[in-house]
Amino acid sequence: MATTHITWDNLTLSPHLDITINGTGITDTDMRTQNSIELEGNVDSSVAQFFNIAVDITHPVITNVTNSTLASESVTITWDTNEDSNSTVKYGIASGTYTNEESNSTLVTSHGITLTGLKQRTTYYYVVNSYDRSGNFNQSNEKSFSTSSCPPAVLKTASISVSANPSPIVANDSQLSTITATVKDSLGNSVIDGTTIIFSTNRSDSDILSTSAATTNNGVASITVKGEKVGVSNIYASNGSISDTVNITMIPGKAAIFTVTAIPTSIVANNTQLSTITATVTDVCGNNVTDETIISFTSNRPSSDTLSASTTTTTDGVTDSITFKGTKSGISRITTANGLASGYTDITMTHGPAVGIINVSGMDQIGNVYHNLPDQFVFQVNDRYDNPVENVDVKFTVIGGNHSLATPTTATTDAKGQVSVTLRLGDFEGEYGIRCEADGTPSMNNTIMAFAQSTIPSIPAGLTNTKGNYWVNYTWTAGIRGGITDSYKVKLNNNWTNGTKTTFINTSVGSGGWSNIEVWAYNRTGVGNLSMDCASDLVQAPEIPDITFSMPTSPVTNPEGDQRTFNILINQIVNVSWQVNGLEVHTDINTKQADYTFRNVKRGVWTVSAVVSNKNGTNTTPWIWNVLPCGSISVHLKDEINNRPILHATVLVINESTGEIFNAQTTGQKGRHFVLSVAPGNYTINATTNKYLWNNKTTVKVLAGKISRSNIVLTPDIVKLSVKSKFGYHKVCVGSAFLGDHVEFNLRAINYGKNASFEVINSSTDALIKFNGSTDPFDFSLDHTDIKDFNVTVNSSKPGIYPVIIRVTDEIDKSDFVLTLSVIRNQTGNTMIGKKNKIDQRNCTNVSRSVLENANVRSGAVISNSILINSTVEENATVKDNSHIQNSMVKGERTCISGGSIIDPSIVDNSIVDSSTVTDSHLINSGVNNSVIANIIANGSTIHGVTIDSDHNISFTDATVRADDDGRTMILKNTNTKGVICGITFTSFYADTLLEDLVIKQTNNVVFNKNQLQSMDASNMLNCYLTVNFTQNALINITETGINPDGKGIGDIANSEMIGNFLYIQHNVSNTAIQNATVRIYYDASSLTYDDVSIYHYNKSAKTWVKCTTIDHGKFAAMDWVEAKTNHFSSFVLTGITYPDDSGSSSGSSSGSS
Repeated sequence: MATTHITWDNLTLSPHLDITINGTGITDTDMRTQNSIELEGNVDSSVAQFFNIAVDITHPVITNVTNSTLASESVTITWDTNEDSNSTVKYGIASGTYTNEESNSTLVTSHGITLTGLKQRTTYYYVVNSYDRSGNFNQSNEKSFSTSSCPPAVLKTASISVSANPSPIVANDSQLSTITATVKDSLGNSVIDGTTIIFSTNRSDSDILSTSAATTNNGVASITVKGEKVGVSNIYASNGSISDTVNITMIPGKAAIFTVTAIPTSIVANNTQLSTITATVTDVCGNNVTDETIISFTSNRPSSDTLSASTTTTTDGVTDSITFKGTKSGISRITTANGLASGYTDITMTHGPAVGIINVSGMDQIGNVYHNLPDQFVFQVNDRYDNPVENVDVKFTVIGGNHSLATPTTATTDAKGQVSVTLRLGDFEGEYGIRCEADGTPSMNNTIMAFAQSTIPSIPAGLTNTKGNYWVNYTWTAGIRGGITDSYKVKLNNNWTNGTKTTFINTSVGSGGWSNIEVWAYNRTGVGNLSMDCASDLVQAPEIPDITFSMPTSPVTNPEGDQRTFNILINQIVNVSWQVNGLEVHTDINTKQADYTFRNVKRGVWTVSAVVSNKNGTNTTPWIWNVLPCGSISVHLKDEINNRPILHATVLVINESTGEIFNAQTTGQKGRHFVLSVAPGNYTINATTNKYLWNNKTTVKVLAGKISRSNIVLTPDIVKLSVKSKFGYHKVCVGSAFLGDHVEFNLRAINYGKNASFEVINSSTDALIKFNGSTDPFDFSLDHTDIKDFNVTVNSSKPGIYPVIIRVTDEIDKSDFVLTLSVIRNQTGNTMIGKKNKIDQRNCTNVSRSVLENANVRSGAVISNSILINSTVEENATVKDNSHIQNSMVKGERTCISGGSIIDPSIVDNSIVDSSTVTDSHLINSGVNNSVIANIIANGSTIHGVTIDSDHNISFTDATVRADDDGRTMILKNTNTKGVICGITFTSFYADTLLEDLVIKQTNNVVFNKNQLQSMDASNMLNCYLTVNFTQNALINITETGINPDGKGIGDIANSEMIGNFLYIQHNVSNTAIQNATVRIYYDASSLTYDDVSIYHYNKSAKTWVKCTTIDHGKFAAMDWVEAKTNHFSSFVLTGITYPDDSGSSSGSSSGSS
């Protein structure tokens, strides 16, 4: 903001004067009651855009001349003017002749004159005129009125009582007070309505009435009044000769306008000289504020300014004075305030006398004699409070040397109190100085130092070198004394190089070559000068390190998963970086020989490099390493007699070409042993376990990237006796023959040793037993071979069932036995044994050429040429072809048991059994062909050509079970298939699945509960790979060979190998999510030496395997386990990880059991 202050002499103004500023007028009265005005505006524009002072010569304009309602003897004439003026009415009874006159000198714009004492029934003619305060006159045109006759009897006004509310009021030209005139006649009654009351004020220059005339209503006439001048206003109300007065006190408003003065307005910033600060404070109308109004004082620079008081009070609108002093030159703004209103004044703070000179820059320069120093010296002159002292003269005197000169010799400080000077050195080498004096006062001086030197540069010093392969790097420093060195000239092997600094590198020297150098200093003064002498050196460059020996010879070949050690010898101490395809995997520090072993290498072509380096250079030896894919060996051990898997057998695998022996391992629950990642070639497999003979005759050929399977049978190393049937060897066998013929059983004795004996336990004296045709078993002797095949015949003259136990015992009392059931039946018809057989022939039941004991045949069943013992056949079921039903229930019109099948003890319901043995099972709407099954529940399923006897309860629904190429039981893929094995439900098999993969690992009856969170611990999952904890329905599938989604396999997981089987879990319901599922996988870690074992899941969208975050791991019994969290179903696999740079990782093969 900018301020303009206008003043005038109000005592010598012209009589009639108007002032106009920015279009706003100031009245003549105001001009005479005040002598100044302050205007504010933007800094970038004029404060007063229009300013005019002129003499008033304009006549007032008269309008709205009229008379009030006529009475018989009086009338009121009213009119308006455009400016304040007095009031006069001239009137008479003849037009143009005005014999009477009534006047009011009060200057108003609304005029009213009441004429009284008029004649009745008379016409009067009148004019009105007014004079303004400048004496300008105007008169109206003539008007007339006529008085009435016989006026009504109205009493005259007798009294007027005037009041004001509120009082006092603030003189702010805004607050109103209501003036009320109560008018009564001589009888004390309110005068008639419409009686005109004239109002006026004694301070018309500052008071404003809402109107000068008002009429009564119920005896009361009211107006409002406001003012802008402090004091007492007398408000008059009159009606003819009757009047009254009320006083209104006008009080000042809040502080609004500040006029701040400082005397003097400029003082020295010496914390001593004072300026007196006073503020005049008025309200918005220019009235002095109330006495004792508190006014605050503040400075914009409180850290350097001091006020004698922060507050003071007013008297007659003027504050008590305070004093101000300061220590900082510049402008101090002192602000006064009360509430939101404020004002200020600026005080100029000047610096004091100079008391100190300090050097700002230029010290410690070095120059040549007779030369200017490169930089000017800058000095700062301050007073005692560090205020810059400007416009002070500073004299410079050079100390030292002849012909030295300061330019200029005297300089005046600038607005910052600074002054500059240039020093020209004299004729002598050494120290120079400048003495400074301010205002000619010698006591104030400042001496600075400089140094002059010769134009002959000093001899270079400290010449040193570093050297390496094909280069020598020289460095040096400047000499201590002498002229300035502008550059250096280098002479290398008689070749000059100019303009160098303090370093020079020679890159042209060969390994072991020589470098002869001279370094001269150069000063360019005049024609130029070299140093008196040079620094020189003769250096032989070092030889790069040489790799004197390396093994093996490149190229190198190894199988995948193998290890290879690389060796080198070097003729110098070096650091060695071992790299694979340019990526560093290991380093050796400060050595002359190094080797590194790479383990568990993956297939591919690798470039192995040994990079040796030291300060003399770098050398490299590379090898090309071809890593061929490996194969795997799968060993399956079975018992020679019962064809069952052999558990916990020791397996030793030997590479026939290298003699490498793979650590002995034991077979798992399925009788299997795996040797993973072995080089292609021929291997010998040795297998043995307790109670079995050693087998070291099996060989297998391993092909790259293939699994080579070897099925090995071990001969028991104990006495074994078994009976052979078309289904294999058994401990119990049933045979039949017609009366007059005999039942023959083929037996095999194993490991009976020497002096073995036989024992025959025959429960019936009617049966005749022969060994190879001899009736005396003790006459039958076994030879000394490991295996003896012979036959036993049973015959009787009576139909019946003859059980016979045959036992063999060796010389150390090891023994074994078999049970044979011989059925001798009639030549024709049926053979009924006992009295408890029931045949219901009324319902078309048909039994022919069969043997029955405690049998029940009914409801249309058909029995043909078969044996029924303690069994029921009903509901149109068929048993034929020398089949054997014992302790079982056979029913359903679709049921057909044929081909010599054996059912014991089981339930067959609407199912077909052909050439099979069914034990402890339940068949519903299923088919079994050429199979041996036990502990099976089959519903709507087909079982063909397999043996299922795992000591586990297994249930199939809509399943097809067949043998794979190796004769192992496999569940074929079927989206409707459901399997329940040991209580664990599997549905919708994802791929053809080996039954043993689902069964053999389960040792207890464990249930996966769907739709609830359940975690199974190892106590009921001994030797089980699978533990899944989920909250939604899931489909679970385990495969031996692995799941390979979208063509990506386990090889995508860097540096890892698969341990055990893949686990695949998918949704039963589409768009089903899981939360916080836990996957736990068990494994045999007894022979594994991986750096880490983790669970990976397959990301189908990215087509990559992703490592799951391991949340826990532990051990139970002989099994280790890893547990990870997942939030979705996927394919999972357990992997063993070996890091490439870990020299402690396992050797080039790994093995495990499952």
